Amino acid sequence: MQMAVLWTRPIEDALTCLEAAIRSVGETGEMVYACFNRQHRLTDLMARGDPLDQVWIESAGALDFVRKYKFGQLVILSIQGFVQSLRGGVGSGAPLDEAALEARVLRGGVPLVACFHWILQLQRHVLLGNAERALEFAAKAKPILWSARLNLQSVDYCFYHSLAIAAVFEAASPERRAELREDLIEHLASFQRWAESCPATFGHKHALISAEWARLEGRDIEAMQLYEQAIRSASERGFLQDRALAGELAARFYRLRGLDKVADIYLDEARDCYTPAGAPRQRSHSSTRATPESDNRHLWS
Repeated sequence: MQMAVLWTRPIEDALTCLEAAIRSVGETGEMVYACFNRQHRLTDLMARGDPLDQVWIESAGALDFVRKYKFGQLVILSIQGFVQSLRGGVGSGAPLDEAALEARVLRGGVPLVACFHWILQLQRHVLLGNAERALEFAAKAKPILWSARLNLQSVDYCFYHSLAIAAVFEAASPERRAELREDLIEHLASFQRWAESCPATFGHKHALISAEWARLEGRDIEAMQLYEQAIRSASERGFLQDRALAGELAARFYRLRGLDKVADIYLDEARDCYTPAGAPRQRSHSSTRATPESDNRHLWS
């Protein structure tokens, strides 16, 4: 039920369904489903943009729970690694051994677990401004993306893959551009369907990817309108992390066009959104303004 709700109703409704399911399986003793529900709750909280310190606390509780019932831990460990990397290890326990975790994921041989892990790495590197590295993880996830088709992570794949494509597109060779363009157009079509089905969850993401595509095609007026639409929609729906990301990309768009004062406003507003999300700021408001290059280095780092 929760997985179906995600595609048609606001994410808060899906979390309400999950909470009811967790209570129900606790009463009936269906602990396998209880473990699955703990994992789904974590991914929904991350998608909603809950503070990273709160996600960490939830993940620690979920990890203790699944260990008690000898259930798979790798999805939760991947989430913890993601949170640690964005928080710089602050208040997040002992650092995870990323190489060892990757080896465990591969050794486990479960496509869904591996796909989730690669998508988190894709998301992580986009947020840290490493678009080329992000594309490497997108390539790893793509052959097994079928395993995540009904999960919210498939949306994360399309969203962050699109942003990584947009970041490298202009510097790519003509041959590579053709391939990147095909992928981006396919993602845009998916987001249009999802936004029509549930604008509350997917509308702002569709607008932001559309803004990036309009920018790449030189449709600047349309890009400006779409950045604003993405920011407004994400703000109204409470997706602070996406509102901040849209603000960053809008700031970069305006700075590269010589409109530094406009860019500064967008960047300052983006920083204000990132702090509640539990991620440290790169610099204070009184610091020197960012250059176009550092604008493209996302503020979760």
